[in-house]
Amino acid sequence: MQNSNNSTGQPQSQHTDAAIGEMERKIRLALETLSQISVSVDNYESADEQVLQQRVENLVRSYSEMHAIKESLDANIPMEVLNFIEDGRNPDEFTRNFTERVAAEN
Repeated sequence: MQNSNNSTGQPQSQHTDAAIGEMERKIRLALETLSQISVSVDNYESADEQVLQQRVENLVRSYSEMHAIKESLDANIPMEVLNFIEDGRNPDEFTRNFTERVAAEN
């Protein structure tokens, strides 16, 4: 079965892969910005107010860009995985547990 083309002429999987890569990049940038904000807050002086404000604006812009990218993503994440992450657990642990459970059932 062939991948259907989207409006850009790219196969759907290539379009989705590009969107996933872009989302990963945006998430990394947002995490870096959050780290910078943390450092700014920890070492806050009134002279740093403009720097802190710019970093918060960058974070808001990153969130906005991620929101726009999500429209081009076609990924289904099981609620079980999301609940696992919300509980503060590593999604890699979920994958390992799932793989072990399937292997045991086979």
